[in-house]
Amino acid sequence: KMHFIIAGQQFKSLDDTDYTGMIRDLQIGDCVSFISERISDQDKDRLFYQADACVCPYTTIYGSGVLLEAYTHGCPVICSDIPVFAEDTENGKTGMLFKSEDPEDLARVLKEFVSIKNKKHMEFRRNIESLVDMKYNWKVAAKKTECVYLGGN
Repeated sequence: KMHFIIAGQQFKSLDDTDYTGMIRDLQIGDCVSFISERISDQDKDRLFYQADACVCPYTTIYGSGVLLEAYTHGCPVICSDIPVFAEDTENGKTGMLFKSEDPEDLARVLKEFVSIKNKKHMEFRRNIESLVDMKYNWKVAAKKTECVYLGGN
């Protein structure tokens, strides 16, 4: 029921994991693909639109471009429960949260996500649309920037 795509340029100085070797050794090539190169904007759009969810298993992060990119494409997220994701998902209204650094809980949430009804998936997408309209758009960003430089509300 699941197929995972690990996509993006890998910087060995930051992450030297041999994903290709892991996929081969674990014999999971039928359900995991690894694209280890920079993803073009066109391919990125295609990947997000065909995805049922974007999984963000980070253990520490201060902000996430991939999370906002998922929202731009209306894609629900499955994120670790670290503070920035709890906040940016409105405590799970735009997807599902799992306990950080807990692979069993991630597996549980993935299974739950696959089993939930289409109605819940649509609720995630509506919540994403609302969040983007209210918080993550150019008009709001411009207003916040104006407040920083000019003061005020």
